[in-house]
Amino acid sequence: MPLLPNEPRIADEAVQTGLTEQYLLPLIDELATLFVGLRHTLDVELRKVRPVKQGKPYPLGQCLEISQALLQRLSQLEPATLEPEAARGFQALTHFVRQGGLVRQVWGDLRGDYFQNALLVGGFMWMWPTIPLTLASRR
Repeated sequence: MPLLPNEPRIADEAVQTGLTEQYLLPLIDELATLFVGLRHTLDVELRKVRPVKQGKPYPLGQCLEISQALLQRLSQLEPATLEPEAARGFQALTHFVRQGGLVRQVWGDLRGDYFQNALLVGGFMWMWPTIPLTLASRR
């Protein structure tokens, strides 16, 4: 069954899980360093642009904007500007995508309390702002 736009489901789970295990799991710490560093940089920038949304301080209510900004930053990222550990994470992510790994923005229900946007990276889910990388298929 085809995915709906932003549906929080892994397309072709066997393929994405295999690619995740081959390219991402061996460098999970480096990937976490990459994503945490990007998030920190984006937080500084996005907080200046929109410190409050609908009466809530940044980052509350801005997970969509954060996810979209992260995807845009990843597409423009120059590895030479990264610290070595983050650069290794970015290289792993690049190899993963070149082999058919998917990185896309998805939505979901967070603990029944919040509508949340996140990035689905192969078999990993990165949810903003507080949920670290986890295997999406084992949620």
